[in-house]
Amino acid sequence: MANIISERKIPLWKAKWDKAALEAKKRSLTQQAYARGFEQRPFSEEDRLFALADVANAVKPNLSVDEVKEMSGYCFTGVDLAGPKRAGTAFFTIKVVGVGVQAIRYPVDIRVGKFKGQQMIDQFAQIEAEWKSMTYMVENNAVQSRVIDMLGLIPATASLPVAEYFTGKQKMDIDIGLPSLSLEFQNGLWHIPWRGRGRKDNPPDGHGALCNCAWCQWYYEEIMMYPMSETSDLLIAFWLAREAFRKTMGTLTIFEHFEPPTQLGRFRM
Repeated sequence: MANIISERKIPLWKAKWDKAALEAKKRSLTQQAYARGFEQRPFSEEDRLFALADVANAVKPNLSVDEVKEMSGYCFTGVDLAGPKRAGTAFFTIKVVGVGVQAIRYPVDIRVGKFKGQQMIDQFAQIEAEWKSMTYMVENNAVQSRVIDMLGLIPATASLPVAEYFTGKQKMDIDIGLPSLSLEFQNGLWHIPWRGRGRKDNPPDGHGALCNCAWCQWYYEEIMMYPMSETSDLLIAFWLAREAFRKTMGTLTIFEHFEPPTQLGRFRM
C-alpha cells in the first residue's frame, strides 16, 4: 500500500480531499508544509542532510566488516562523550582504504551507551585491541575536557593517541562540517558493510528500522532522519572519525609515507 500511494499519489480521503483539491492545496503551501500536513512526512527530501538515494548506494549488502578488516588501510575513531544533555557516549570507528582524499571510507565499529568510569575505559581498550586506530578524535566542549584529562592518567588509555576537537559552528561548515559528509556520500566515498544486517522481515539477522543496535540507530535514526532525528550522538562521532582522518592524513597522496602525529598519549590538532 505504501509503495502504491508513493508512486501513484492516490488520495486516501476522496470525499474531503480529491486529487484536484490536493493539487490546489499543494500550490498554496511550501513543499515542506505540504509534506507534513498532507503526505504524512515530517519533512521533505529537501530538508534531509543526506539524500536517501546516496545513503542506499553506499550500502554494500555483500560486504562484511570482517572482509574490510582484512583490507590494507588505517583506522580512525570519533568519540562523542556524554554530557549533562547527552544520552550517552558514542564511539565510531572507520577504516580508510586507498590513496589520499579519494580513499574509500568504511564504518567498521559503532557503539553507543551510558558508559561510566571503567565501562568507558573498557570501550577504548576494546576498540584499540581490535582496530589500532591512528587517532581517537574526542569532542572537547566544557565538561568533556575533564574526561579527556582522566584518559591520560589511566594506564589502559594513557598511551592512546587522543586528539581534542573543539567543536562550534564548523559542525555545519559546508567544506569540513556535517554537510561535507553528505557530499562524500554523493561522490561514492562511503561504503557501508551490511552483510548479515538484513531487515526485520529477513530473519535471523533481526536488524532494521526498529532495531536498537548502534549500527541501526546510526543508519535509520540519525543518517536517514537528520536533522529531525531524536539524537545525534552517533552522527557527531561519525563526523569526528572523518575529521580524524582528514586532519591526520586526508591530504596525503601516499599512505605508506604517513607518520603518526604522536607516539603516545594526548595531542592537539
